Amino acid sequence: MDVIAFVNNLFFEALQNRASDIHLEPSREYFIIRQRVDGFLTETARLPMHEAKGIISRLKIMGQL
Repeated sequence: MDVIAFVNNLFFEALQNRASDIHLEPSREYFIIRQRVDGFLTETARLPMHEAKGIISRLKIMGQL
């Protein structure tokens, strides 16, 4: 998976849906990504946990952390 393209697409999709926030939820097996649209959380992706590290790293880079 191309992490940079995935995260860019995640933000693009959230903007298109007029999402107020994005939730990243790790669990034992999955990394669940949800968007809040009109007050409701909608699942947008369910990825294997091993993908989480790259996505979180990319978000930290974008946030200059």
